[in-house]
Amino acid sequence: MAFFADRRRRMMLYAVIVFLLLFAPLYHYYNVFEEMRVKQFFGLVVAGNYQEAYRLWQPTPSYKYNDFIDDWGANSYYAGGRITSYELESSHSRGSFVLVHVKLNGNKEVALVVNKDDKHFSFAP
Repeated sequence: MAFFADRRRRMMLYAVIVFLLLFAPLYHYYNVFEEMRVKQFFGLVVAGNYQEAYRLWQPTPSYKYNDFIDDWGANSYYAGGRITSYELESSHSRGSFVLVHVKLNGNKEVALVVNKDDKHFSFAP
């Protein structure tokens, strides 16, 4: 009987290892589409293509282009000047949204919320 108990434990261990090997990468890439959208947005901002970045943001009627320029333009409120580089720090899924933390110009951090359904942006609360 000890043989079968050892075998059962080994099979359980193998099952756990296979499960982790299969699903760990899925967990790591769970927010990949929202992260790609944020990278696309900041790529446009760094390149100075503010019109296209504004379109990608999918703003509400109350968030005018001038407000957008104040936040992300040459004198960006969030970066303390022109945004020249960005780095995705982390992303966390929260229901129908993904919270993405981005480091701007190597020192300022900003948190954005990306809607999973239509990929529109908003500021984190």
